[in-house]
Amino acid sequence: MTDGANKYPEGNIDFRKMDRVLRHRLRNLCAGVKMTIDRIAETTSKTHPQIGSRCDIIKSELDNLLTFTDRLDMLFDNLPDAQRKSLFETVSELRSFFVKNFPLCSLELNGPEVAVVFRHGSWLISVLRELLLNAGAAAGPNGLVKFAWTDGPRISFTISNQGKNIPSEIPLSPPQPFNTPQSRHDGIGLAIAFRICKETDSELIIDNSKENSVTVNMKLPKEEICDE
Repeated sequence: MTDGANKYPEGNIDFRKMDRVLRHRLRNLCAGVKMTIDRIAETTSKTHPQIGSRCDIIKSELDNLLTFTDRLDMLFDNLPDAQRKSLFETVSELRSFFVKNFPLCSLELNGPEVAVVFRHGSWLISVLRELLLNAGAAAGPNGLVKFAWTDGPRISFTISNQGKNIPSEIPLSPPQPFNTPQSRHDGIGLAIAFRICKETDSELIIDNSKENSVTVNMKLPKEEICDE
């Protein structure tokens, strides 16, 4: 047993390339295990039907792991090609996303009905999804999350929730990934939002100063609004 003094030198490691390889291997592993699980469920469906429900639980966890690798792509890799989205499409997708993930939590929508299209609409939705995930988790069951937007040359989105504050030891300027007090959370949501905001020259302001309340505001540049 060595004392670890002769570790491979960190200066010779490309951590971003290593991260990309690990994500690729994780995806392959998940795909292979899911195929095996499907086969097990099929072959035992008549003799041991209860195994099928257990297989579904395993597949759900594998899907969560695949989603995690996709979110790591948004943080560390090239962003996918952006798709234009109207305000109506954006709000509709986000509302459905929130209801699916937090069926017992209320979502209050407040904003004008304006016919605008966002140049990087799919990226915008990714940011707001991450913010809604954080807000819904903090508000908890039977809680309330408020989602508002404004009109004007620089449209802004605001998401606020009543619930636990972000612990003071977690860096927010800028957000540092993998910092979270919650055991089943990965702590990359705010970092993803920050990264995409930097790409689009949007402002991201996190107000964690009020007790039992967190408000996040995303203000878009006027160049983000395009003709339909």
